[in-house]
Amino acid sequence: MKNKLFLKYFIMNLSLIVVILASCLVDILYTYHLEKSNIIGQNETMLNESRGELEELLNTISSISSALRSNVSLQALNKYHGETLSADKYVEMNYLQKELFNVQTIANISGTGFILFQHNPAFVSTAQVAADFGEYYGKYFEVAGKTAEEFKNEIMGFSDYVTCVSYPEVTVFDGRIKELKNPLVVVAKAYMNRIVDQSVAFVFVIDEKELYDKLFTDNQKDNLICISDKYGNPLNVYGDGAEELNGYLDQNIEKSRMYAICGSQYYLQKTMETFNRNSIISAIPARQVQRQTIRLLSVNLSVLLFAVVISILIVILFSYQKSASVQGLLDNIYEWVESKYVAGNEYQFIREKVGMIADSRDEYQKALSELRVQMNNNILEQMFVWEITSPKKQELCRKMIPEEIRYFYVLVVLCEEEDAEVLLDTFYVMDQMAGAYINGAYLRAQTAMNELSFLVGVEENALIRKWEDSDKLGQFLREVTKEVGNVFHIGVSGIGMEFTDIHSCYLQARQALNSYTREHLNTIGYYADLLNSTGDNLVNIHFVDKLYQYLLSGKEQTFMETMDKLMRHYRVSPYLYEKNMQEICYSIRHTIVCAAADLSIQAADLRMDNWSERNSFEERVEELKQAASCLFAINEKNKRSHNNLLKENIIGYIHENYRNPNLSTAMVSENMKISEKYLIQFLKEQTGKTFAKYIEEMRVEKAKELLSETDYSNEQIAGMAGFGSLNSFYRVFNKKTGVSPGTYRKKQGF
Repeated sequence: MKNKLFLKYFIMNLSLIVVILASCLVDILYTYHLEKSNIIGQNETMLNESRGELEELLNTISSISSALRSNVSLQALNKYHGETLSADKYVEMNYLQKELFNVQTIANISGTGFILFQHNPAFVSTAQVAADFGEYYGKYFEVAGKTAEEFKNEIMGFSDYVTCVSYPEVTVFDGRIKELKNPLVVVAKAYMNRIVDQSVAFVFVIDEKELYDKLFTDNQKDNLICISDKYGNPLNVYGDGAEELNGYLDQNIEKSRMYAICGSQYYLQKTMETFNRNSIISAIPARQVQRQTIRLLSVNLSVLLFAVVISILIVILFSYQKSASVQGLLDNIYEWVESKYVAGNEYQFIREKVGMIADSRDEYQKALSELRVQMNNNILEQMFVWEITSPKKQELCRKMIPEEIRYFYVLVVLCEEEDAEVLLDTFYVMDQMAGAYINGAYLRAQTAMNELSFLVGVEENALIRKWEDSDKLGQFLREVTKEVGNVFHIGVSGIGMEFTDIHSCYLQARQALNSYTREHLNTIGYYADLLNSTGDNLVNIHFVDKLYQYLLSGKEQTFMETMDKLMRHYRVSPYLYEKNMQEICYSIRHTIVCAAADLSIQAADLRMDNWSERNSFEERVEELKQAASCLFAINEKNKRSHNNLLKENIIGYIHENYRNPNLSTAMVSENMKISEKYLIQFLKEQTGKTFAKYIEEMRVEKAKELLSETDYSNEQIAGMAGFGSLNSFYRVFNKKTGVSPGTYRKKQGF
């Protein structure tokens, strides 16, 4: 029978392997026809990544140049028109030199960078500052075939915000003299005064070798590459004969077609970066694609042959192992159920007999689970009630406490009920409702007949009174009382950090609970006050600082609860406050006045009278609460008015300029005179959308209108709606509507 089982499993597994291998052969044959296009696609992906690198470089230069434009030293130097430079101007030039160095560091540009002024001979670079650009030119920087004046006039004559240009030969000095061949010169213009033609040019000279190291990988070293500006002029070329690629700039390039370049066959790819609309055309040698295809197919065939050998060995081993294990299982069943196996389906036989055995073990597993639950409850109870010293029990405690509970406090709830059955129902209801009111992880144990204890995890340095601040504890007890009709007393401990502190925290919570039952005080607030580090009244520098933060952040409810807590503390221990009554009230009053000044609110509007001995401490605190309420109301009114006006201005500016594909948060924040970070946060709060999502939806709605009402082409609509490129238009429109622009137009019946 053993040989029959082995043969059965061997034939089954071998059949499966044969089917899989046949599928692999078909897949390899099909792969042969796909590999060529895949390799071309990989090169296209690398080309797009390279385009992204170039676009990111130009975007970075544009952004940091715009940021540097607002520099006070740059503005001061721009006003200088050629008179003798003062010492102050030299200081500002040296300051700008450091700033320019930081700019190049951020942009990851190791080439030379400098600043030129429209009506100013002063010159600033990362290597030198000079009173006259003409003195610098020819010594530290020179373009072959151009004078200083010709170069400056050409740079200042560029009309685009960012312009890329290439010069055949440039000499630079950045610690040593270097001769650069065909470097890329990026010019970022900053118009300091839009009425009078006053502008500043940030010029970055990037070595051709560094440019190609940054943009292209080693896999593209045999490619021909041509980078052209948006006017069709070649900026940089890589490889012999790459100049011919510029002739394909306006042609529709087919990916699968080979083109003859300098007598050799190439596959061409073309892409365009959206920021400055520079075009990149790459030519991949056909022999390289063929070589990679053959290499990949040979690897696949080798792997397939190796897999055939390994599969046969695995089939033999697996068939023997499975037949042996099944036979062993059958032998064991013979012994357990005293039943002989009849030749046929062994799995059906095993299923029936093992089912009989499993039924007899269900009760055992159920009893074992109940025993484990009881054991865990006993360990939890010991963690609270007893100080655990046994190393073995300490290890059990470590395993039971969840990893997220690093800091904790103990909450003890005492129920005024003696009936055991009622207590059982009460604690069941409380256990079911606790999860909705306890933040974070917690453990629960019944530490006495009418007492339930919770180990509650808190964040590091969290306040012991966090439940009191959110009113969750009171709400928890009210809901449980409403559900079961019993009365509860509570006690809360300080913060513990080790599981060995659980017993100490439990004793603290019990002490607080006893104080509650004796003195009828709010246990959480009272016990926390007992832990006050000053040992004196509640009003200290930390208390005043909290009030100040609540006032500035508009947390009126939290402020009032804190003041009410002060009054509760005063009523418990009035002698702590009466001797310093005037100082306490003046310190709180001064805090309110300072917060009002920071919020641009006049103190007179708060109607706070001077201290009068005829007023009691409680009356004085009530007046301070009223003044704070007035401050909150005025601040909220000011915020709503300011926010409405700002929202109206921002939305209006976006509606006027969303057709500009270069519209960014930097442009809007600069126009609104607010920080970019605040703009992003404010727009999200007011509209519920991010800046990018808001712009995309506006552009998609405009595109829908044009698709439904006009016969403009998709490329024209992309430009009119502000998408910048056709690819961007297709991608965003499909993402927002679920259909392509052409499909949408057909559905509209246009």
